[in-house]
Amino acid sequence: MLSRIRRQSKRASSSQLPIPIIWRKAEAGKQGPQTALNPEVYHARVWEPIFFFRKGKKVIVNSRPNLIEVPRVEHSPHPTEKPLELFMELAERSYVYGDVFYDPFAGTGTLGEVAFWFKAPCVLVEIDENHINLIKARMSDLEEVEKKLAVAAATESMMEEVEEEDTHPLTGSDHE
Repeated sequence: MLSRIRRQSKRASSSQLPIPIIWRKAEAGKQGPQTALNPEVYHARVWEPIFFFRKGKKVIVNSRPNLIEVPRVEHSPHPTEKPLELFMELAERSYVYGDVFYDPFAGTGTLGEVAFWFKAPCVLVEIDENHINLIKARMSDLEEVEKKLAVAAATESMMEEVEEEDTHPLTGSDHE
C-alpha cells in the first residue's frame, strides 16, 4: 500500500510522502454501510485515511490537525458516499480562488455541492447512470436553493431600503 501511495505522490509531482488526514467516522459503531457486517469477525471501519496531494508548490491555505471527526452518511444510495461536511473541511484547508474541483469518482456529487457553495468550477466524472441521475437531481436542488436565497436576499435588501427611507413603499407616507 505504501509503495502505491509513493507512486501516486510522484505522479502528483510531490517530493514528499503526504501525512494522511484521518477521517474518524463519528458514531461508527452503528450498523451501516461503513461498518463491518459481523463485528465479531471483522473490525468495524471507524476511520478512513485521506491522502492529500498537491501539485507543484501549492500551499495549504488553512492548516488544521490531521484528524477530522464527521459522521458518515446514513441511508445513502451510494455505498461509499462521503459527507458534505468532510469535503467542506478539506476544501477550506486548500481552496484558493481560481482552483477547479475535480472528482474522477463523483458518486452522488458531494464535491459538486462543495464547488457550488464555493462558487468554483467543478469537473465530476461518473460512469454509473443511476449515480449520474442522483448528481443531476442534487445540482438541480442546489439551483433551486440558490434562487430562494437570492429572493430572500433581495427581499431583505428591499426591506432595508424601505427602513432607510422611513416611508411606506406603496403610499410614500411616513410609517407613523
